[in-house]
Amino acid sequence: MRMQAGPYCTVAVETGRSDGVGVVRVGGEIDTSTTGDLWVVVEAETGRAARAVVVELSEVTFFGSAGISLLIQARQAARDHGIGFAVAAEQTTVLKPLRIAQIDELLPVRADLAGAVAAAMP
Repeated sequence: MRMQAGPYCTVAVETGRSDGVGVVRVGGEIDTSTTGDLWVVVEAETGRAARAVVVELSEVTFFGSAGISLLIQARQAARDHGIGFAVAAEQTTVLKPLRIAQIDELLPVRADLAGAVAAAMP
């Protein structure tokens, strides 16, 4: 699935499963112009997942404060559904804002999908 949000900003989103965990793979730019549509996908996957959800961000090229808010909201939605949550990201584009805001202390963030899946299991 590909979403276009505004004339200058594109985000690509794909959902799937890994070891029974719902995975939302995101590429492109995550900012205020894309998070609304992205949230719809993340929220739907959170409602479908039986055990946990992982947001995989390895193809993200820009990660603004709206992305941080989205991850916090996704973690809360997962908690509300009684399932686990984690983030897969290894690039500075995503990790630096998470570290600066100290969100990496609140959310399980792992370098790869396998590590995030393991961390997301409740």
